[in-house]
Amino acid sequence: MELEALVWNRERTDDAVITVNRSTQETLIDGEDLDPGYEPGVRATFGWAPDQQQGFEISGFWLNGQSESETASLPLAPGPVFPSEPIQVVGSFLIPTLQGFRGDWRHEVELKSELWGLEANYIRAVDIADGVEVDLLGGLRYVRFDEDFDLHVLDNDPGRPTQFISDWDLDTSNNMFGAQIGVAVSAPLTDWVSLGFDVKGGVFANRAKIENSYVDGEVNLSDSFSKSEWGVAGLVQAGLGLTFPITPGIEAGFGYEVFYIDGVALAPDNFRNSFLHAEFGNRLKVDSSGSALYHGANAHVRIRF
Repeated sequence: MELEALVWNRERTDDAVITVNRSTQETLIDGEDLDPGYEPGVRATFGWAPDQQQGFEISGFWLNGQSESETASLPLAPGPVFPSEPIQVVGSFLIPTLQGFRGDWRHEVELKSELWGLEANYIRAVDIADGVEVDLLGGLRYVRFDEDFDLHVLDNDPGRPTQFISDWDLDTSNNMFGAQIGVAVSAPLTDWVSLGFDVKGGVFANRAKIENSYVDGEVNLSDSFSKSEWGVAGLVQAGLGLTFPITPGIEAGFGYEVFYIDGVALAPDNFRNSFLHAEFGNRLKVDSSGSALYHGANAHVRIRF
C-alpha cells in the first residue's frame, strides 16, 4: 500500500481569446491568463503480489483544482448620448442578439479545473544485475478532467438608469477510457537510498461534453444548451524520485513528476463557438483539440505486508 501527497502546477498553453477592446480588438483576457498555480492532491495505490515475478495494483488520484480569476475594465469613453462602453466578448458583432455581452465596462472571468482518475495494472518484474529492478506494466485506465468557466459582465453606464448584469457559465467534461503500458526502474544509490524512474502512457477514447447556460441582463434573455462528442485522447506520465527505508516494512520518499493529456475539451477554447451558437444559431460543436500539462512534487509512504 502506498499513500502520496501531491502538489502539481498546471501550465496553461491555451490562448483562446475571451474578452477584447471593442475599438481596437486588442485581447484583454485569454486562456493563458487563467493560471491557477499549484494545486494539492492525493494518490493511493494498493497492490498484491502472488510471487516475486508478478503482481497487480489498483491506484487512484485526485487533484483539487484551484480557481483563478481575471478582470478587465476600461474607462467609459464619451458618446453622443451615453458614454461608450469599451469592452466586448470575442465574436460580438455590430447587431448581436446578446446585447449584454457586446458593450460593457467590466468583465470578470473565473476558471476552475478538476482532475482525477483510476487505473488497474498487471506488473511483471524483470531481473537485472547489481540490484537494479525493472517492472513492466500494462493495464486499463480512466481519467476525468473538468473545467468550470464563468463570465460575469457589468454594464456600468452611469448615463443609464439601470445597471445591467449578464452571466455566462460554460462547463467542459472529459471522460477518458483506455489502455496503457509503462516501465518502472529502481536502482540503489547507497545502502539506504534508491533512485526510481517510471513512465507510462496510453491512448484513450474520450467522451467530451460542453454545457452552456447564460443570462443576458440587458435584453432579459436566457438559455442553456449542451453537446457531447467522442474523440481520441493521449496521456503520458513520468516521474523521478528517491526512496529510503524507515523500518523493514515501511519506506518513505519524494519525487517530481509530469502529467500530460492531449485531445481534450477546454472551456476557454469552446467559449467562442458556444457564443456564436447562441447569437446566430451556428452549428454547435465540441473543440477537443486542447491539452493540459501538469508537473509537480510528490511525497509518499509505502507499507509492505
